Amino acid sequence: AQLAVAYFSALAATGKDAEAERIARKAVELARDDTVALAALARHFIERRHGKRFESPALAAVRHAIEVEPDNHQLDLMEFGIMADVAGDDDAARAVGQRIVTKAERDEVLLNEFAWDLLDKPKLSGRFDALALAAAEATSALPNGGHWMYVDTLARAKFVNGYFDEAAKLQRRAVKDCDDATYLRQMRDRLKMYEKAVAAKRK
Repeated sequence: AQLAVAYFSALAATGKDAEAERIARKAVELARDDTVALAALARHFIERRHGKRFESPALAAVRHAIEVEPDNHQLDLMEFGIMADVAGDDDAARAVGQRIVTKAERDEVLLNEFAWDLLDKPKLSGRFDALALAAAEATSALPNGGHWMYVDTLARAKFVNGYFDEAAKLQRRAVKDCDDATYLRQMRDRLKMYEKAVAAKRK
């Protein structure tokens, strides 16, 4: 598999994409059921220098890894990233995202981080607002879902989806419960923005 990857890199560097993709798929076959190796292959195939040229074998690698280790949510997140960032296929990425929310229904940390990334990362912001809300609501339904950090995420998801009153109400609660001065100023700034939107809507 390592030799195949080296050969792939040489072919890709010289613009022999068809042969490079064939070797990439061979590398995936050689990795067999090694999910760590498969994930490494996927990352290698989508390196910035390659652009979108080898998204297909990258997806093949990560999807095979998911079949082998279906409870590894990091692999699902990798597939989402390939669909959203490399392929630019929002519909397909959204379907993967919904699967993540369902599969990770008891992982509050992953769900919250996923929701926040969808809301905050420049490449993702504005593209998956409804999905971010679904992830944030799934987090809030868990036993620790009332933690101020999760409430802050839910408030932001509500806001970008147009639920200004709910966003302001939730953010007031998050600000009240927050015990970390590092985050408090940013959260207060968001609260002002939400309250301003509420006031403008009522006018």
